[in-house]
Amino acid sequence: MAYSGKIHIVYDGMWGSCGKGKFCGTFARNPKFNIKICVNNNTPNAGHTFVFDDGRKVVTRHLPLGVVNPNIPYLVIGESAGIDVDVLSEELEKYKDLIGERKIYICDRAAVVLDSDKEMERKSLRTGSTFKGSGAALVGKIMRDEKHIAGNDERLRELERQGKIKIINSKTFFPCVYNGLGGFRGNENILVECSQGDALSLNGPNFPHTTSRDCGPS
Repeated sequence: MAYSGKIHIVYDGMWGSCGKGKFCGTFARNPKFNIKICVNNNTPNAGHTFVFDDGRKVVTRHLPLGVVNPNIPYLVIGESAGIDVDVLSEELEKYKDLIGERKIYICDRAAVVLDSDKEMERKSLRTGSTFKGSGAALVGKIMRDEKHIAGNDERLRELERQGKIKIINSKTFFPCVYNGLGGFRGNENILVECSQGDALSLNGPNFPHTTSRDCGPS
C-alpha cells in the first residue's frame, strides 16, 4: 500500500524567528488540514512560540507545536533532533494539560545533549553558538558514541516507564506510516515543523556565523 496522505513542511527561508511557531500552531489546529502526525527535529538552541486567543503562550524547544491541538494523536521528535532531557522534562510537566493522555514519540536515533557537550562548546567555540550543546551532541552521534543516542539514555527510559514518552524504532515508524502498517492507514496527514532558518545553515554562505547543521526540510 502506497502512502497517500499529505506531508506539510513549514520551513524558514531566512534567519529564523519569522513566525514558524505561530504558523505551525495555527495550521495544526485547523480542522481543514486534518493533521494526525506532527514531527519536529529540533535541538534546544531555539524555541517555537504559539499564543492562544486567551493570551496563553506556549513556548517549546522539543515538543512539536501540534501539542496545541488535542486531536493530533502522534507527536513525534524525529531522528535528527538533539534532545536536552532536562528541557524535555520541563516541557512535559509544564504542558501536561495540553498533552493529556498522549505520549510523545521519540525516535531512538535522536541525539542526546549532555552537560559535557555544553561545557565543550563554551570552551571551544567563539562564534555562531548559543552554547546549548547541540553541535557537540551531534558530533557525539556522528562518532557513534552510545551515550549520545536517545535509545541508550536511561533518563529517557525512565520517562518512558512513567508513561510520558514512547521511544520508537526509527527503522520502522515512518515506513509503518507510509505503507499503512502498524495500525496506520497510510493516509494520515503529517506536519513537519522545521527548525531555525536556511540562512543559519552550517553549509550556507554565512559560515562560521551559523548553527550546527543545515536547516532545510531534509
